[in-house]
Amino acid sequence: LSVAGPSLARIELAEALDELPELAKQVLLLRYHVGLSVAEIAEILGRSYKATESLLSRVRSQFQHAFVGAEA
Repeated sequence: LSVAGPSLARIELAEALDELPELAKQVLLLRYHVGLSVAEIAEILGRSYKATESLLSRVRSQFQHAFVGAEA
C-alpha cells in the first residue's frame, strides 16, 4: 500500500523542528541539511567556534527531546 506525500517520519521531524526556536532550527539545518562544518556555522552566526559547538550540542538535545515527544 502506497501513500502519496511525505512519510510519517518526515512529518514527525518537521513537527519536532517547529517546536524549536528559530536559531536552533537554523543551526540544525545548516549542519545536517546543508552540511556545513561547525567552523562555517560559527562564521555565519558571528560566534566563536567553541560557542557554536556548545550551541549545536544544546540544540541537538532540544531537538531530541522535541522529537521523542512527537513520537509519544
